[in-house]
Amino acid sequence: MLILLVEDSEDDARIVKELLWLEPAAADYELIHATTYAKAIEQIDTHEFDLILLDLSLPDAEGLELVSNINAKAPKAGIVVLTGHADGDSAVEALHKGAEEYLVKMDLTSQALLRCIRYAFERHSSRREIKQLRGQLIWAERGETIARKAGQIAEAMQEPLAAARDLVERMVETADPAHADCVGELREKLTEVQELAERLPKTANTEDSVP
Repeated sequence: MLILLVEDSEDDARIVKELLWLEPAAADYELIHATTYAKAIEQIDTHEFDLILLDLSLPDAEGLELVSNINAKAPKAGIVVLTGHADGDSAVEALHKGAEEYLVKMDLTSQALLRCIRYAFERHSSRREIKQLRGQLIWAERGETIARKAGQIAEAMQEPLAAARDLVERMVETADPAHADCVGELREKLTEVQELAERLPKTANTEDSVP
């Protein structure tokens, strides 16, 4: 798991690193440290992170808007907010803005940090999967609607097409030889439309019509 730690305090960053090192289960975690918002964005542009540990007080940016901004820049990464103050309202707002977890630094332990990272990663992954499935369902529903409409259009076209075909056949029989080319071209166009209309119901009944 690739983790970005966005923390301007070297002491706090060292504590987070040491807490992770204490847990054998975190041996496969790779942590990259950024001390400012600008440097964090540089790292996000370079790497695809699984998780971001985000301090809300940075030299070049601060506050809960950081959560929204980071979430927009790295939508595939779960976000865990790190703060020095316990504030229930801020925690709730951070979650509303896209964070998965909210941790108070003074309460950090190695097990609590590891558990939080795991939960945040799993929760964010689940949300992404649900979002993708929802998108696929919407496209499937749209495809089904389009296919159904195509079938309805094809059915509605049958009667006027039949009347038009009869009219063209009568025109062929009674046409002036000088207009034979025009009537022949009209007949070809009508045949093309007829063939298209005959294919529409078949398309509507196949699974390929659903994206």
